[in-house]
Parts: sequence; structure tokens; C-alpha cells
Amino acid sequence: MSRHPAGLVWALIAWLGGCTATEPFGLERRSPFVAVIERASPAVVAVSGPQGSLGTGFQIDAAGHVLTAAHVVRAAGEHLRIRAGERDHAAKLVAIDEEQDLALLSVDDLRNLSFLELDAAVIVGEWIVVLGNPFGAGITAAVGIAGSAPGALQRPRALKELIQLDAAVNPGNSGGPVLNLQGRVIGMATAAVAGGAGIGFAIPSDRLRAFLARGGVDFESKK
Repeated sequence: MSRHPAGLVWALIAWLGGCTATEPFGLERRSPFVAVIERASPAVVAVSGPQGSLGTGFQIDAAGHVLTAAHVVRAAGEHLRIRAGERDHAAKLVAIDEEQDLALLSVDDLRNLSFLELDAAVIVGEWIVVLGNPFGAGITAAVGIAGSAPGALQRPRALKELIQLDAAVNPGNSGGPVLNLQGRVIGMATAAVAGGAGIGFAIPSDRLRAFLARGGVDFESKK
């Protein structure tokens, strides 16, 4: 009888050790958001200039192309840098559309690394994850829903063609990907409204795709 409690203790320790080795947080804590963040984070980078980190970008193909916001690139000036993980890389400006707030960068050292794919459209009410790398020190995430499709807001005019997000787009997150729960990009974070209680806006994926085509990126062939 005296050996039975000790046997139970050792069995419990072995079971806990096995759980720790394979599932450190348990399946009940690994929500779909966790899966999206873990899968997409390696493709999300910080964009910086001489004054430090200014915004976010994300890799969109295996050739080292990074998509970001035009206002982030303009703030960085000529000395564009990309921080991926713990490494800094020089970046070259390939194309920019300031009216749409889009910029395309090329980073040779990022070739054949992780990249994100674009989805065809946004579904109003679907869950979304906004990823950023605002300080170059690591990934930040915000979760919400797609509150409206492009065209739902008519005023101010600047917001007419954007997706409204029920998720915060904080300073430094501009240029970051907005992902659905399949881990595909439905838009790029571009703006927040002061006093908007965490509401953000994103450029939809169809405009991202059109911009990439104008920049000479054969995106469809790289899926």
C-alpha cells in the first residue's frame, strides 16, 4: 500500500513531462489566432531609416519583395533598412504610389525565405489578425473583425476604398498585413482614426495585387 501513492506521483510526473515536451500550453490554449500569428510572423519585417524603426512591411514572394506603406518609406528617406528577425538588411525602392499609400521594396538577403499570399476578397464579419513590427524588436498582434468592405464608407473620401477593421492599427503598424484565419492577406494596414476607439483601416488585397503587377512582380506565378 505504501508504494501505491509514490507510483501515482511518478506516473503524474511522467505524464506532465510528456505534455510539456510536445504541447507546452495545451491544445485548449492554441486558438486559430495563435496558429495564424505563428505561421505568418516570419514574413513580417520592420522598416526603418536613419531615425530608427518607422513602420512594418511583409514579404510577398520568394524573390525578396516586401510590401509596405508609402508614408513609411518617405519617412525613412534614402537609407531604407529592413529588420527581419534579429538581422538588418539594406532595401531598395522598386515602386511607390503615394496616392494609394503603397510601396514595394526589394531585399536580396530575404530571397527564398517565408512570404505571405494574398486572398481574393474580404468577408464582412470574418475574424482578422493585424500583425506589426513597430519597433524592430518583435511581432505585435491585434485581433478583430472586418467591419466593412471597400465602398461602405463614403466620407471622408480617403476612406472610401478601404476596409474598416474592428482592430487597432497603432503607430508603427502601418504597412503590416491584415490576415484572415487561413493566414492569407486580405489587406494592408494603413490608417487609424483619432478617437475611433481602436478602429483601423486597410488597403484591400485587390489594390495590393494591382500595385504589385504595375511594379513588375509576377505575383500569380509565385504562389
